[in-house]
Amino acid sequence: MPETVGEVLELCRVARTITGGWFDPWSIPGGVDPTGYVKGWAAQRSLDVLRRSGIRGALVNAAGDTASFGGPQHDVAFRIGIVDPADTQHLACVVETPARLPRRASTNAAGT
Repeated sequence: MPETVGEVLELCRVARTITGGWFDPWSIPGGVDPTGYVKGWAAQRSLDVLRRSGIRGALVNAAGDTASFGGPQHDVAFRIGIVDPADTQHLACVVETPARLPRRASTNAAGT
């Protein structure tokens, strides 16, 4: 098994424990589906690559799971428009990320 697959499965075990089983990729009969974890994990790994390249800020959208660091300018937050699913021509709300975020920028219920 590739090392990254083992890493993801171990992180899924941790997330299952942290959530008291609410997040459980092993709940499907006869298999495992870690995709609920992988999108956020991949977004964070993408940010790590961008940070190492010297970029001051970035926002990664992995099919709706977002992660960010920095901002478009020094000490300026990202503004993210959330599309209203009932009316895709309008925003439901606008969210601002803090201009300075910790290394692990986003945290969801699974602790990722």
